[in-house]
Amino acid sequence: MFKGPVDERVRDRFVAETHGNPLALIEVPRALRPAQATGGFGLPRLPLSGGIEDSFRQRLEALPATTRQLLLVAAAEPMGEPVLMWRAAELLGIDAEAAAPATDAGLLELGTRVRFRHPLVRSAVYRGASVQERQIAHRVLADATDPEVDPDRRAWHRAHATPGLDEDVAAELERSAGRAHARGGFAAEAVFLERATELTPEPARRARRALGAAEARHQSGAPDVALGLLATAQDGSLDELHRARADVLAAQIAFVATRGSDAPPLLLEAARRLEPLDITLARETYLDALWAAIFVGQLADGGAVLEVARAARAVPPAPEPRAGDLRQHTLLELFVQRWESVARRGLRGCRCRSYVQLDVLAKLDTLAGVGA
Repeated sequence: MFKGPVDERVRDRFVAETHGNPLALIEVPRALRPAQATGGFGLPRLPLSGGIEDSFRQRLEALPATTRQLLLVAAAEPMGEPVLMWRAAELLGIDAEAAAPATDAGLLELGTRVRFRHPLVRSAVYRGASVQERQIAHRVLADATDPEVDPDRRAWHRAHATPGLDEDVAAELERSAGRAHARGGFAAEAVFLERATELTPEPARRARRALGAAEARHQSGAPDVALGLLATAQDGSLDELHRARADVLAAQIAFVATRGSDAPPLLLEAARRLEPLDITLARETYLDALWAAIFVGQLADGGAVLEVARAARAVPPAPEPRAGDLRQHTLLELFVQRWESVARRGLRGCRCRSYVQLDVLAKLDTLAGVGA
């Protein structure tokens, strides 16, 4: 089961196509990857058993060609908007009569929403079509979508109608990524950025978009996918700032994966590289390094923690400081004083270390929030 925000339109589609059946409402989302259920543009690719798939395929093959084509357009348009479906169908020369065989067979319901009898019918229609047939369906849906009213949906359909590299479509997807994040979180943002990466012909832009997708994937809780995208970014032409961001992400993923002692120095080095490039990101990276130093258990003498905290304290103010930057600097000063006291007193007892750790973690949690 995926976690995180779900676009309310996706949620409504689940309810509509499962007819509110409690078991189906549990099982259908469980079968989806986050990318298929976030941002409102997940494609219908549910896993089907052989028997169910064969049964649906036989029923679909018995339908007229224009009806199957109409069903494919409906399957490729995940929000089930009838006006958009018919507008796209008109571009293909399909009239309203083509829907009758599908509705008579109990496969499709037409009303205020286009609704398949079951999500598995939608999946069978889409999976049963060829790549070229899917591209045609997405192309007419893109052409039928108003770019002013719904630019993100248009970009998504254009992306799936494009057989090769296309910078215009990639740039459109990148612009949509932020809005997708607002609807469906980091997983939705990553979906748009990943497809944008795939369609980007210019190496430097491709590397930057891959890095953005990797960062979003990491934030969405998919470190393995993030690592693959990060490798794509690092193989490309990154400038100094983006190379430093890639180093930060590599260290963050390593820390999540192993909680190893290599993470604090990696994050510390990345933060130092970021200082002349992006003060705000440098400070955030120092705080990440501070978290890592504490979690790897170097609490006996406070050396590693002190090194990071002192480095963070020494970061100069940003040209346009945020509201919480001054308070964050003050808390870092108190934080350093606290740890210097710990180091001088040599608190090595288990209870003392536990107390100090809890106290420091509470302060660090405060530090992470005040600069936002």
